[in-house]
Amino acid sequence: MIPAINSIIEPASVESPLDAPHRILWLSKQSNEIAIFRTQKPYGVPFFCQLNEIKQWLDSELMRIGTFTLPTWLQKTEDEISERDKSYRDIRWELIKPLVTNENHTAIFDRILRGQIIRKRALETNKKREWFYPLLKLYWLYGQTQNALLPAFQASAKNGQLSDKPQHKRGRPPTVYVAGHDLKALGVNVTKDDLRVFLNCLRELHLRKGFPLSDTYTNMIEQYYSEKITRNGEIFNIPIADNKKIKLGAFRYWSQKLLSDLSLQREVMDETLWKKKFRGKPGRAPDTTIGPSDIFEIDATPDNCHLVSEFHRNHLIGKAVLYYVTDRTSTMITGFHGALEGPSWNTARFALYNTFTDKVEFCKQYDIDISPDEWPCQEICPLLVADQGEILSKNAMSSLQHMLHIDTDYNAVGQADNKGTVESTHIQMSEPIAWTPGAWRAREKERSKYKNRKLLDDACLTLAERIRIIIHEILEHNNNVRVEHLLTREMIQDGVKPYRRDIYLWGLKYQIGDPRQISDKTLLYRCLLPKEKASISEKGLYYNKMYYLPEGIDYELLLAQARKKRIPIEIHVDINSTNFVYQLNESNGNWINWRLSEFSWERYANQRIEEILELNATQQFDAHDSKDTESEHSAIKNQSQQRVTNMAKKKKKQADLPSSKSEYYKGLKQYRMTERDIERMNIAQKATNSGKDAQDTSAITTATVVDISSAMQKRRKKVISSREGK
Repeated sequence: MIPAINSIIEPASVESPLDAPHRILWLSKQSNEIAIFRTQKPYGVPFFCQLNEIKQWLDSELMRIGTFTLPTWLQKTEDEISERDKSYRDIRWELIKPLVTNENHTAIFDRILRGQIIRKRALETNKKREWFYPLLKLYWLYGQTQNALLPAFQASAKNGQLSDKPQHKRGRPPTVYVAGHDLKALGVNVTKDDLRVFLNCLRELHLRKGFPLSDTYTNMIEQYYSEKITRNGEIFNIPIADNKKIKLGAFRYWSQKLLSDLSLQREVMDETLWKKKFRGKPGRAPDTTIGPSDIFEIDATPDNCHLVSEFHRNHLIGKAVLYYVTDRTSTMITGFHGALEGPSWNTARFALYNTFTDKVEFCKQYDIDISPDEWPCQEICPLLVADQGEILSKNAMSSLQHMLHIDTDYNAVGQADNKGTVESTHIQMSEPIAWTPGAWRAREKERSKYKNRKLLDDACLTLAERIRIIIHEILEHNNNVRVEHLLTREMIQDGVKPYRRDIYLWGLKYQIGDPRQISDKTLLYRCLLPKEKASISEKGLYYNKMYYLPEGIDYELLLAQARKKRIPIEIHVDINSTNFVYQLNESNGNWINWRLSEFSWERYANQRIEEILELNATQQFDAHDSKDTESEHSAIKNQSQQRVTNMAKKKKKQADLPSSKSEYYKGLKQYRMTERDIERMNIAQKATNSGKDAQDTSAITTATVVDISSAMQKRRKKVISSREGK
């Protein structure tokens, strides 16, 4: 049996002379030669055999005619092949066409001539010889057709993915393998199953639990690449052999590729965390405003400086809490307040009060003289942006929205970058003055214990001195730091200098127009006070066990009405002082001042509301602690009184009964006079004998009793005789 050209012969038994299928590339009956090519790896090169030998192998069933399935990309018709693939095929065909056609059609199979022909073609095309061998093998493998040179893009893995076909070990071999120390240490490739394990571990451990990649790898090996063994009755997961598991380097490489497009992070993270860490930030914050004083941002932060007491320089008092209010358009600092009290509405309202008032008087309190143009911010903003903290409180909403008509916008939890203007202000303020004693840089990640102790030792500034330094820095920030990126075309045309103050003033004139201001500082201060519920009683306005009386109005009729029924009202309270509370008359817009009444003034004047609450709580706790003792004393008193009453009843029963009820009632006046005279005599006798000894006093008392008894008898006889005479 003579096989046809391009047919496949394959082994039919274990005694076959060939160990793999081969393709018939050429045969000649005259010369009794046949050229065959191996169709399994390693392919090798074509070689000649005797045609009679091939026939004998087929006849003796040592070999047989086999089949070869072409890949799918080679089974397409000419119309189904893309233009890109045709271009690749045609370029390759032009390279090897002279090698497999015409006079070279047979010579290319010869081992000696093949090298000479390829070397000559390489010189003609200015290509290396290594380019031609892979193309020739493709041509011979897939049936010596032009389409055999089509690119195998479908068989290739996509970018960042793995191929389904088994491959040789990728990556640099270990040193112990190269040196021949351990030939089994070559390792394994990462498969698609491994990638699924990587995804699960990255999702659950690295992203959700926050494990670093090294710890994620350790947990992954223990969970997925281990064998269960039993020791001392307990089951342990022991990692498999090192040459069979994925190495840490390969895990890091694929983790970086899997996390690079952020799709896994987007799947795992919630909306807040995603926006905080990965979301894009197009545009600028000033683009969301119409001009200066349109949107203000407020935020508090602990200061980066240790302070000492103003009354004793060697008493540490910790760090201050600094409030900054920043204009979003010009990034100018429009308000500031520093205090020792933590972030609260009571502290934040002072920062807002500073924002909406003239700064000349504020700076003068700290011995800094400025002109109104150096810090020209006292406008009321339509919108205030803050965190979900003190500005979200009931008192803050009442003051801002109801009293000052300022809308508020609160950032979502964990998204402080939505008010990035004021957030960056903290760094811009603290960094230039980090040289002061007791201070440190805001972004300093590590401070040794020794350095912390040195900061405390170096502290020498009081709160007022620290605020004075910060005010100087604010003035520098507003008036002397260039911000060219905030200038618009119109500003440049008008010659506006690239300073925050100039940008702010230009925007007020040409973008905002006539901003709202409150010239009455007292009115502004009261509007920022928190609201509380109180009631009016017959004694005055009652609030936290304190009584207040109104100033400047006749309150007699009001208290008379409250005597029948208490009148509930809302008041504005300054928690820093108990002396006054304020009531807004909504009918005419006037304010009523309520002052502590006289008896409340002596006890509660010149104190903070917290101190009053603490006093009331202390009294309540003291009453609770004394309740058992008071109950004991009350019980003893009641029982002692009851014993006296019982004894009196018993003696009355033992006394002689009157002859009649009328006699019992008629003798009341006479008996009362007699009892009164005896009582007077006893009192006089005690006063006379108060300086004598106890023994003499006893004797005198006995004698007095005897004298009193004889006097009573004489008086009784006289009364009886007078009655008989009548």
